[in-house]
Amino acid sequence: MGRQGGDAKSGLTMAEIINLREYRKSKDRKSKSSRSAQNRAKSGRNKAETSRDRDLAERTNAEIDGKKLERGESDQPADPK
Repeated sequence: MGRQGGDAKSGLTMAEIINLREYRKSKDRKSKSSRSAQNRAKSGRNKAETSRDRDLAERTNAEIDGKKLERGESDQPADPK
C-alpha cells in the first residue's frame, strides 16, 4: 500500500510544480508561432489576392459609412446646465 502523492482520507492531490520561467517562455513561443503563421498567410499571397482583400475591405467600410445616420444640430442632446 504505497502513497500516490495524495491524502487517502480527503482525496486531495498535490498540484503539479511548474517553473514560471519555462512557462513564460513556452507561452511566448506559442504567441510568436501563431503570429508568424498569420504573417505567412498574409505575406504568402499574390498581388491579385491582396488587392481583392483590400477592395473588399474598402467596399465594406463604404457600405457601413453609407448606412450611418448623420446627426444635425436639432438631434444633439441638450446641455444639462
